[in-house]
Amino acid sequence: MCWRDNVQWAIHTTDDPKKFMTVRSGEYVLAIPDYSHQARHTAERAKDEDSLSSGSSQKNAAVFKKVIMKLSGNVQWLAGLVFERSSNSDERCFDFKPHYNVVLRNAKYIGKEKLVVGSISHRCG
Repeated sequence: MCWRDNVQWAIHTTDDPKKFMTVRSGEYVLAIPDYSHQARHTAERAKDEDSLSSGSSQKNAAVFKKVIMKLSGNVQWLAGLVFERSSNSDERCFDFKPHYNVVLRNAKYIGKEKLVVGSISHRCG
């Protein structure tokens, strides 16, 4: 993955877990890098001390073996989390109890009428 042209990386700017990490850029390239050229010339660069100053522009140029996808314009890439729990039916369930509402208790100190194991009384199945 390669982002170019005015890249902005934002982490946890909103409380929406689906938008945990956002990368905005002018161009996005999904490609397979070509390291064969770099492998061939690594030994030569180590011997030549002047190659660091002349080769610095070549370091920034990305060489790809295969470009899978190239997007340009106002590109936005999102990464986040979606919590899912199992339900009794075959449908997917995304309702959950927030962590700050969960109270952990030892089963030895709870009466049998209040002891419900593995059950959440939400809307899912």
